[in-house]
Amino acid sequence: MKMMNKNIKKLILIIVISTGALFTWAMTYRHLQQPLQTMRHQVTDGKKKEHNYDPALLRQLEQLAAQLDFNKQQCTYSGIINVDDGGDTTASVHNLEFLFSRSGKDFYYRMGNTETIHEDGVNLFIQHEQNKIVLSHNDMVVQSPVTNLATIEKNLRYEDYDLVGANEGGGKKISLLNNTHITCKELSMTYDTISGKLQKLYTRFSDIADPLNKEKDRVISVSIKGIEDNSHLGHYPRLHDVITATDGNRHLKNKYANYELILL
Repeated sequence: MKMMNKNIKKLILIIVISTGALFTWAMTYRHLQQPLQTMRHQVTDGKKKEHNYDPALLRQLEQLAAQLDFNKQQCTYSGIINVDDGGDTTASVHNLEFLFSRSGKDFYYRMGNTETIHEDGVNLFIQHEQNKIVLSHNDMVVQSPVTNLATIEKNLRYEDYDLVGANEGGGKKISLLNNTHITCKELSMTYDTISGKLQKLYTRFSDIADPLNKEKDRVISVSIKGIEDNSHLGHYPRLHDVITATDGNRHLKNKYANYELILL
């Protein structure tokens, strides 16, 4: 498998781990509001539509966002990611599997051929293609999704999104649409109408240097294979499977013994 561009790997990680906070992304980057506001005027002349959002769609959106809370003490998510980057085809990725499982502050995260083990404040990033393991000490900080209807509606109006519902296959899709948005033109969620479970996420980002050029849009789709309110950390590698400490010195073990250990 071709080594993935580091920037797109970071982007995918952000999308997968942070999608639950999609309604607060504008607030997260508040310090960028002024330049983005200026650029938005260049694209749309600063004119916003009058939106009459369907209360039923807002409630469904609220319920779907609540499913994507990576701050839950016990949770497991898995799926497949596809990225099609019109502005840089080398950053496109297809059929990349991911898995995230958390118990308390500990978690295991796998994307393609890379793994991250976070346990007791220690973070191991395992790059199998390069036979390298990076050890650092940091905590995962993920913003929980906003599930207050008034706040959701306020954010949608501020970003001038249309809220649209449609049938898709055997499920239904809810979409946030703004084809002239400077960053995110579309975010859609497809869910099963019987179980109410999220099945697919779809995001379409503009090229910030050429936002009206559809050919340069970056499309990221995430097919959700599983969402559980349970942790399965015991099924995946833990720190003691990878590394040991003797007399204050760390050593890699088992199948990782020949990997290079990088301490940050």
